[in-house]
Amino acid sequence: MSDEKNPPAQPTPRPGAPRQRDEPRRDAPRPEGAQPHEPRRDGPQRDEPRPDAPRRHGPHHDGPEPGQSASARDTGVPGRAAEPGGAVYPDLAGKVAVVTGASRGIGAETARALAAQGVAVCLVGRDRAALFSVVDEIGRGGGTATGAVTDVTDARALAALAHRVTDELGPVDVLAAFAGGRSAPLPALEMTEERWRRTLDTELTSAFLTVRTFLPGMVERGSGVVLTLSSSAGRRPGTPDIAYGAAHAGLSMLTGQLAAEVGPYGVRVNCLAPSSIRTEKVRRDMPPEEQHRTALRHPLRRMGEPGDVASTALFLASDAASWLTGLTVDVAGGRITG
Repeated sequence: MSDEKNPPAQPTPRPGAPRQRDEPRRDAPRPEGAQPHEPRRDGPQRDEPRPDAPRRHGPHHDGPEPGQSASARDTGVPGRAAEPGGAVYPDLAGKVAVVTGASRGIGAETARALAAQGVAVCLVGRDRAALFSVVDEIGRGGGTATGAVTDVTDARALAALAHRVTDELGPVDVLAAFAGGRSAPLPALEMTEERWRRTLDTELTSAFLTVRTFLPGMVERGSGVVLTLSSSAGRRPGTPDIAYGAAHAGLSMLTGQLAAEVGPYGVRVNCLAPSSIRTEKVRRDMPPEEQHRTALRHPLRRMGEPGDVASTALFLASDAASWLTGLTVDVAGGRITG
């Protein structure tokens, strides 16, 4: 997940590390009967600059200085955010992914990162305008993406989505079940049954239904990667919100249980648990002074960025993580350590 470097002498790569750009690609073995994915050749190749791609850094760009995270710029606390395009995972090229919760924030950034690796991505969300804005952005950058406005708490809608994705893009290799959305915290003594059930449906049941929809195809083909999205709220008690915390703790257990069940079929399942990520909503609603205080509560002294989570998702989706399953990875700047 580290940025690419170009030292004078190339060290021997460690097993499982992502290949560098100038190394020959080796086709990973596939289960008997599986159909290989051919890399898409249309558009610029990976090493060619895209003149119409949006610049993230450089002259005349209103962004952080080189080596400085956006969080550091806005909170005044030094730090370095991950760049999803920094590492290259050639094994991802030509694969198909579905990312739910992709209208904005972590889901949208994960979709962008996957597309930049040559993955054909179906973005799923509820906000049509925001969703297709990201789809169009990926397309302008030379990636392959489609969008689907879908209620991920509706099993029938998810089944229709699966058929559509298979018809348009092909069998799904990577599923990022990232849909969810936190409402205002509510203490246990004020929690109503309706609020409890709605929160668990939105955060936990939606992930189960999404995984249940796409998992059979992966099991049948003998390969696949499933990623779920929890949070630090499910890792330790914190802000009073018993339903949200319980749902996200459940996501970690759901991930571990699934990994144990489908591992023998060649399917890996891992969970990401972010903390204090500066999504669009956080940047809009959290005053700079509060962002600064939040950054200081983390050992790395900054808040996280959506790109930090997307970079972790890329690694877990790739063959570089082929020996990892059943994990909950705390993308938390050291605040959660076990």
